[in-house]
Amino acid sequence: MPYIFGMTTVAGIDSALQKVGLCVFRDGQYELHLIKPTTGLRGTERLVDLRTKVMAVLTEARPDLVAIEGYSYDSVGRWFDLGEIGGVLKVELMVQGTPTTIVPPCSLKQFMTDNGQASKTKMIRAVQEHLNVVTDNDDLADAVSLARFAYVMATGQSDRRCELETVKKLREANDKLPKKVLKKFWVSL
Repeated sequence: MPYIFGMTTVAGIDSALQKVGLCVFRDGQYELHLIKPTTGLRGTERLVDLRTKVMAVLTEARPDLVAIEGYSYDSVGRWFDLGEIGGVLKVELMVQGTPTTIVPPCSLKQFMTDNGQASKTKMIRAVQEHLNVVTDNDDLADAVSLARFAYVMATGQSDRRCELETVKKLREANDKLPKKVLKKFWVSL
């Protein structure tokens, strides 16, 4: 892995209350973690448990950039609960001083498959095809895709047009937002 802008390690997080897909990319290797809450925990206790487990991995890895999947507002279910774990992780990363970027689900799909409406199966297949990472879990496939997104964002290196264009579009869209909002959650390269 080239050392551009001091970037050596990146991570991707696909968060949910039942499990968090986490991928750390360092030294040219994808490390996959499917983090589940301790059985029987609910509410705040579950949030704390997941935060502790996720941050243990990230503290050890010390990523230079973390990409987190944004919320899918069209999804069926209790997305406000999903927002709690996403918010907890974003705040914790900010407190730790870890640069973070938020990637909308359709942008992540476009980035990995060149189709913003790709199915979970297509995401899993694309991760295997383009990154040689084998998993049958869509949370892990998304986490791997997010780690790849962070890598391309940090280094600008990719031989796939859909990756470079998606990162560019997201960067341009975020550059138009007020800087106070993005101070901790967007990396300017």
